[in-house]
Amino acid sequence: EGCHSARLSTDEPTSRVPFDDWEQHLFSPQGSHLVWARSEYAKTGVEPYVHKKGARPPTLRRLYKKWPYFTNGSAKTIKAVLDAVRLAPNSSTDKLADFSHVIAGTGRPLRSNEKTALVEFLKLL
Repeated sequence: EGCHSARLSTDEPTSRVPFDDWEQHLFSPQGSHLVWARSEYAKTGVEPYVHKKGARPPTLRRLYKKWPYFTNGSAKTIKAVLDAVRLAPNSSTDKLADFSHVIAGTGRPLRSNEKTALVEFLKLL
């Protein structure tokens, strides 16, 4: 969520919706109003960068229709994206944090049930 922010407006950081409020947006009769994107550039590690400041994380809405993935097209499927994910330990707690697509060899990969849960979550968007 740090990259693909749960916002009501891509270009308005103050429109970010806290985790506890996601459910009401996801399951509202009108559908999700969350854009799951942000307008700020980020150096994601996926190169080459499309701008000297990095890339803008795109929306996660209707992700299944927008492939290949990453600015360089290196992932052809959502499964390939999730296979590349690594969870790095958070230094201040024992919980895993710092979701990354590109830290190969660092952190643990997603478990099968975590991948399934993420795919099902993405289908809601």
